Parts: sequence; C-alpha cells; structure tokens
Amino acid sequence: MVKSESISKGLLSSSTAQVVAKVCGLLRSTLTAVLFGAGFHVDTYNVANAIVMVVFLIGGESFSYAGVPRLSRQFARNQADAFGAFTRSLFIIALTLASVGWLVTEVAFPYIASGVAPGYAHDEHHALLVTTRLMIPGCIFFLAGKALGASLNASKNYSIFAMSEAIASLAMLFSLFFLRAVPYSLSASFTCGQAAGFVFLFLKSYKLLHTTRRFRLRAFLRDVRFFLGVALSYLAMCALHPIFLFFEKRFGLQLGTGVLAALGYAQLVSGSISSLPSFGTVFFPKISVSLTQETFNQILKVISCYTIPASIFTYVFSYNITDAIFGYGKMTSAEVLVTANFLAVLSVVVFFGAYEAIILRFLYAANMTRNAFVGRLLSYVVAVVSLLIMHDMFMLKSELAIYSGIFSATSAVFFFYVFMMTKRIRIESSTVMYAVVLAALSFATGGAAKFIANALGLEKLVFLVFSFVVYSVLTSGLFLVVSKDPLVIVLKQRLAGFLGRN
Repeated sequence: MVKSESISKGLLSSSTAQVVAKVCGLLRSTLTAVLFGAGFHVDTYNVANAIVMVVFLIGGESFSYAGVPRLSRQFARNQADAFGAFTRSLFIIALTLASVGWLVTEVAFPYIASGVAPGYAHDEHHALLVTTRLMIPGCIFFLAGKALGASLNASKNYSIFAMSEAIASLAMLFSLFFLRAVPYSLSASFTCGQAAGFVFLFLKSYKLLHTTRRFRLRAFLRDVRFFLGVALSYLAMCALHPIFLFFEKRFGLQLGTGVLAALGYAQLVSGSISSLPSFGTVFFPKISVSLTQETFNQILKVISCYTIPASIFTYVFSYNITDAIFGYGKMTSAEVLVTANFLAVLSVVVFFGAYEAIILRFLYAANMTRNAFVGRLLSYVVAVVSLLIMHDMFMLKSELAIYSGIFSATSAVFFFYVFMMTKRIRIESSTVMYAVVLAALSFATGGAAKFIANALGLEKLVFLVFSFVVYSVLTSGLFLVVSKDPLVIVLKQRLAGFLGRN
C-alpha cells in the first residue's frame, strides 16, 4: 500500500495542497471576473454547474461516507486483500454511476433547463446545453477520483487527493487563460482540470486497487448492496438538494443578470476559506475507529482554532476581500457590493459548515444515518420556506431572499445535528467556553485590525494582507494569554519548549 501519514503531517500537507488549490481557484475566478464580469456567460456556467452538481458532483461524497468507515477498519486490521477488493468495487460503482448520470442528464436536460431558467430564449437554452455537455466528461473524472479518494483517506494518505485537487485547479486556471478566446472556455477549462487531477490521482494510487482476490460478480454485488445501504441516506440528501438549487437559481435569475454570478463568486470564496484545512478528510479515519466523547470534543476544539477566527474575519472584511479579489476589469462597483453582501452572509457557512461536516461524519460512523437524512431534509425545507416567504409573501424582490435561505438552512441543520449528536456523545462545557472566548476575542481584534488599516490609509490587497496579519497575531496572542483550556496549556508548554531550544 501507499505510505501512510500522521494526523499532524496530514493536516499540514493536505492544507498546503488545499491552499494551492484554493488560490488557483480564486485566481481563476478573478480571471473570470476580468474577462466576463458578472454577465450572461458566468450565469450560464453557474446554472450548468448546478445541473451537473445535482447529477454528478454531490453524490461524490457518498463514497467517503459509505467507504471510509469500512475501509478504515480493514486498514487498521491490516486486511490488504479485503481493502483492495472493496476499493476496486467502489471504483467500478463510480464509473457505473457516472454512466447513469450522463444518460439522465441527456434525457432530462430540457425539463431541468426549462424549470431552472424559464426566461431563457432558444439560443440561450442551446448555450446552456453545450456548456453542460462540455462539463460532463470532467464530472466523470471527478466521480472516479472520489472513489479512489475514499481509499486514500482510509489508508491515511491525506495529501495525495489534496494534491490532485491542486493540480486540477492549476490546470483549470491555465486552460481558461489559454482558451479565453474560445467559446465555452469556462466549461472546457473545468473538464481539462478534472482530467489532469484524475490522471495524477490514478498514477499515485493505482496500487490501492491491487488485490489477490479475483473479481467475482457475487462479491461485487454484495459490495454494491453494502454501499447503497450505507450511502442511501446521503444519496437521499443529494436528491433533496435540487429542490433548494431550483429555487435559488430561479429566484437568482428573476432578480436580474449578474446576481447568480455574484452569488457564485461569494460561494467560491467562502467555500475556499471553510475547506482550507481538510478537517473532515483527515479526522474521518480516526472517528471511524475511535468513536468516543474525548475524541469528539478534542476534534471540535482543534476545528474551532481555525473556523471561528476565519468566519469572523470573513464577516468583518467581506467587502475588502471581495474588492481585493474581484474588483477589476468588467466587475463594476455595484457588482462588487452585491458579492460582498453575499460573502458576509456566507461567513456563517464558514462557521457552521466545518462543524457540520465533522458531526455528520460522527453520525455515519455511529450508524445514525437516518438522523443525518432528517437533518438535511430539515435544512432544505427551512431554506425553501424562507425563500418563498421572503420572496412571495413579503414581495421582497432582492438578494435578501436568498440571504435568508442560506442563513436559515445552515443554522437549522447545524443545531439539529448538535441536538442529535448529544444523545450519543455529550459536548463538554469546556468546549463551549473555548469557542465563546475565541469568538469574543476574534470580534474585538477584527475591529481593531480594521481600524488600524483604515487609519493608515491602506487600499485593496495591501489593506487586506495587513489586516489579516494584525488580526492573526492579535487573536492568537490574546487567546494564548487568556484561555485556561488544557489543550491551550499544552500548546503553550510546547511553544515555550520550542522557543527555549532555539
């Protein structure tokens, strides 16, 4: 098998690769904003991306939720043949699902497109169809890579999959630059990037497919039955997602050209920030083999060290982040402001999203899949009801309708998951106090950093970098001084020992 990594090394290496991937993604979005602004081309790409996400991309995570717990236990018991056989089955399942997804997209596209974009003319629908078709090969590479990624995760090879994502983002960026004058360059660059990432991933991980067991249809069908049995709740959650996407994209198009593009830019930034450290990927194998209260609370504290300061920084500096990344070329000041407002609301996703991902993995590891499905169902119901109330009942024809849907859905599913999790594992009061103290310090230092940067008269990127450095130093320094949590005390002792040796 491929050499394993420790949790600390895995977090460092995968996070470094994620930084490269996210920076390339942000540069690609900046290039998109410069070349296309927030107009029809970007709206069409976002709608096509939503369509293929429903059919292909969302289901990719089911390989992680269904495969990692079983593969982690096989890996811990050194069952190499069983590990390789199940990895092979997951890879075949991924290719099968990708083929089915391609057929579904071709057959159902006219109905999906007319429902999501009813105001599109014939030529615009044709452009949407071509954009979607160009993205399908990339989605097939994505699904196959997710199956291999589950095995890499279970065998504690965290950085390889993250590196493949970095290569994919880098390839997307360069292909968009070189194909910028070609029609449908956004969708073509997506497929080029996914192909490059999959080739790297396969070359690095094909050994995981090795097994002395011959392929037998009966054994494969048993693996399929197991996969569907565990992943069914997650696939059901995926089936619910189109409902929210339908209302979100439909209302976005009704609000006018550019609103969906602004939302897409903001979602990219918030998603990049929230997923920068691969907490879910790195901690899932540990969760699968050690489902204890101590493990759960320690992981929450580790996540809080990054998630709380990151979400508050995103909220306080939402306009500065947006202006520094997208405020160029064809992007107008009004479009920058709309994107910044979306980003401020999405800062709650940075906060809740990381915790939700970990709690969801605990639910799957504890075989509480029904609760996972009910929580996601609740979030989508709350989101759609919020959109309908804000948009129709109050006739609020503005971006605030989408803001309310995002905020209510994210907070609803988070609190439900916390409630269900406490029936199995208790969240300790020290963990809550740890988060409260860190949040209070983050708000205070965020305001101070912004005040200092404004007083110095800094602008755009210099303003953002300076504010980030001041914010990081003040928040981490004050938290180390103020907090009395045992985890922080151990960290201070190790830091003091390191400084003493040097």
